[in-house]
Amino acid sequence: MYKTIVDLNDGEGPYPGVNVEKEECINHYAKRLKNRLTYLRKSQYVEKELKTGRKRKEFAMKKKGILTDSVIDKLAQYFQKNLREVIGHGVEDMRNCIMASFFHFSSNDEKPQHHLCPTGDKFWCFYQKAVAANLPPPSHTNMKVQFQLEPAYMEEVHNIYEDLTTDEMMWRCVKGRTQNPNESLHQRI
Repeated sequence: MYKTIVDLNDGEGPYPGVNVEKEECINHYAKRLKNRLTYLRKSQYVEKELKTGRKRKEFAMKKKGILTDSVIDKLAQYFQKNLREVIGHGVEDMRNCIMASFFHFSSNDEKPQHHLCPTGDKFWCFYQKAVAANLPPPSHTNMKVQFQLEPAYMEEVHNIYEDLTTDEMMWRCVKGRTQNPNESLHQRI
């Protein structure tokens, strides 16, 4: 629909001299992450040969870690939460905040990746809270925040985050708009 509106009047848009900008609903934007991660999980199968000689498709992410529905939900939840925290800030702040959720969840005790997490004891990152209080950080395993995949799959998840945090996409989310008011009105009608 956006393209149709922009292409009106030979590319001038619906109103001469007025630039029409597309804004994203941050609720739907978080759902886009969820959909892409779900598709990634469902698309990763390998053929395994059974003892009988027959072949069977098996889930490829099964060995080292798994991208379950609950992990995907949690990643989308943090994605949306972090997006809401930086509404009105610059594009770079938005990108860093969103990428912080990816690195936070892909951290482990051997390789903590909390460099983008907000610092201080008033924020959501348990690791940074402990550092701010001069305490040793608790184990990632005990905090149940990690998911581990094989490096190739982790790279795929990282690429999805990178695609969703381009400058163009972040500019669409800067104002933090949602479609909730529209949907509420439609329900009343």
